[in-house]
Amino acid sequence: MKLFVVERYGANDAGIKDDSVQKQRLDSLLKKAQKRKETAENAIISEQQQEQEESVKKKKKRKSQVSESVEAEKPTEQEEQQKDDEDGLEQRKKATAEVSQDPEGFTVIGRDQFKRVKEVKGVAPKWLLHPTVISVNMKNLDANVDDVLDLAPVLKQTLKTENVQKMFPVQRDIIPWILKEFKFSLTGYWPRDLCVSAPTGSGKTLAFVLPLVQILLGRPLLEVKALVVLPVQDLAKQVFSVFQTYSKGTNVKVALAVGQGQIENEQRQLVRKDACGNFHSLAHIVVTTPGRLVHHLRVTEGLDFSKLRFLVVDEADRVMDSAQSDWLFHLEKHIAKSGSKRVLGQVPPLTIHTLETQAPPPQKLLFSATLSQDPEKLAKLALFQPKLFTSVVKAKNPTVDAENDEEDVGHFSMPAEIRERYVLCEEDGAKPLLLHCLLTKRAEKSQQKKGHGCKSLCFADSRVAAHRLCLLLQKLSESSETKLRVAEITAELRLMERNCILNRFTNGELDV
Repeated sequence: MKLFVVERYGANDAGIKDDSVQKQRLDSLLKKAQKRKETAENAIISEQQQEQEESVKKKKKRKSQVSESVEAEKPTEQEEQQKDDEDGLEQRKKATAEVSQDPEGFTVIGRDQFKRVKEVKGVAPKWLLHPTVISVNMKNLDANVDDVLDLAPVLKQTLKTENVQKMFPVQRDIIPWILKEFKFSLTGYWPRDLCVSAPTGSGKTLAFVLPLVQILLGRPLLEVKALVVLPVQDLAKQVFSVFQTYSKGTNVKVALAVGQGQIENEQRQLVRKDACGNFHSLAHIVVTTPGRLVHHLRVTEGLDFSKLRFLVVDEADRVMDSAQSDWLFHLEKHIAKSGSKRVLGQVPPLTIHTLETQAPPPQKLLFSATLSQDPEKLAKLALFQPKLFTSVVKAKNPTVDAENDEEDVGHFSMPAEIRERYVLCEEDGAKPLLLHCLLTKRAEKSQQKKGHGCKSLCFADSRVAAHRLCLLLQKLSESSETKLRVAEITAELRLMERNCILNRFTNGELDV
């Protein structure tokens, strides 16, 4: 290594050597390459000459054979030409194979031909292509709370207390289906899994909260029967509050584990250790996030999911795409370690032996605004004979074939009550001014009609952009006739501060 350093850098520093040695080496290499090229060309030329000579001999031989056999049919010129071409092609392949060998250690580039591998596309399962379509029309609601015969009276009374008089289409179809599958599973059969693809605000949360609370009514033994997984903490808290509302006055216990507090506090809400050292569950339903669930599975002693009957995955696409996407593997491993006969992963073939020896797997209930059509993602969930309910916005063109609706399965569908408008803005710097103008005009119209302002939500692509937009709208409102009360919510604020701002917005103390 030292010799190399001295020869390479020492010579350059001294400036003594010139490029003559390098030129000589380059000339010698070029001469060798030229010779090899000439040799290869000569070989190809000689092979071509040999091919021509052999083809002439074969033609003469064929003519002599034709003249000897009078009864034989005389081949056409086209057949002779085709046979000559085949023979010539075979000879060229041989010559190319001989010449294509690496000459004296050099690799010849460009002679290999590679075929492009075709991309393999997964085939969507049959249940995904033939769903049950749910209406997205929220204006003409025809299902009253009292019309849902399967609901318990205590839940109907809670719904009326919460000013719920009509059931949304999703709730009208999903609640009876879940209760029916549960009754069917009591006979010894395994319940089918459920997938629901419906837009945000269509009532998906109540569609699984009400049947779960009703099924767990009157169970004195505290065991975790339902696990509800959501992608983020805020959504988990919202679902937990809904469970608390509709389990009030019943014996159903709900626990929340999302990681915003100390894990010891959550452990005290999940399990209890008695004087004999035995652990007991303290909740029927656990609402959690993927990361916090895996954490509890690793560190919480006595946490038992062996009696799990329902696994609810809300916002299923976001849960599967989250960083902690292996939570299902850890849950399956935890259940298997407890000695339970329940199968959470790949379900075996349904036979008499399977029904007698294995407990039914937890019924998976998937809810999402955009259900994935990726067969690989769906395979990870190991669904058992799933049933799909989806809300599809029909095409405006009545001549569109009904089979085209399959393409809309899993795609986002907007509720029919929402109006969409957009404004084209050529310069980015003018967007905040245009936004302020739109907000003030809407606020003025709302004050004239209703006597109060109009509440608005504005989304920015980053915390910094949200902070700048808030300051700018506040400054512009000071100099305008219509005063806008503006506040911002970002992840930099503490939870109590965010909740305080949301409460002020809900109560009408904030406009934007």
